[in-house]
Amino acid sequence: MREDFEADKIAVLLIHYYAIEIFLYETALNDNIDALRYGMYPFARLNMLYACLNSTRLCFDTAYALPLSEWFHLPYTMWTLMGHAIVVLSRLSLFRAEGWDQEYIRSILDFSGVMDTLVRKLDEAKALAEKPSRPLGDNALPRVVLQPFSTLSTKLQWIKAAHEAKYAAQTSKSDQIPDLSSAETVVMPTDDEFAMPPTTPFFEFLDDNFWQQFS
Repeated sequence: MREDFEADKIAVLLIHYYAIEIFLYETALNDNIDALRYGMYPFARLNMLYACLNSTRLCFDTAYALPLSEWFHLPYTMWTLMGHAIVVLSRLSLFRAEGWDQEYIRSILDFSGVMDTLVRKLDEAKALAEKPSRPLGDNALPRVVLQPFSTLSTKLQWIKAAHEAKYAAQTSKSDQIPDLSSAETVVMPTDDEFAMPPTTPFFEFLDDNFWQQFS
């Protein structure tokens, strides 16, 4: 039992570690940074973007490995970081620039697939949490799942649909105007528009107004 507890603590620490890497590498998504800032290495920005993608993948993989019984006992800071990882993954999936292959990115970490897995995990965790720990004949009552978690699966499904709509609109626009330069095809919000301070509660990432940026 103690070994499981230690493993869970390590997993939470790893998620924080990967989240820090995401915060560092996602700087490469900012088109306002002069290319000279990347130094003499022409692939520095792409390397940072791929490193960001890898850290995001590891962040979700580590979360998936956590026992379902612990999902609703995790610190809110971890949910904040997971929320940020969701946003960054969407940005990486929608980012368009020379050398950045969206289809390859989707093959490594598909946004819709991540949302589906999170929804499945949350639903399984909710079912487990509401299951009586003792027979009902012993007057045992199901545990209560906090309200934000009870609607989280629906929110994630909405986010998935919003992201897919944005991707479809982006693809349609490219088909209509195939000769745009790489600079013109980068249809990403500015950092100010996508500002997400690390202290923002996780559930604010799932606020409808925030995700209107995808419509």
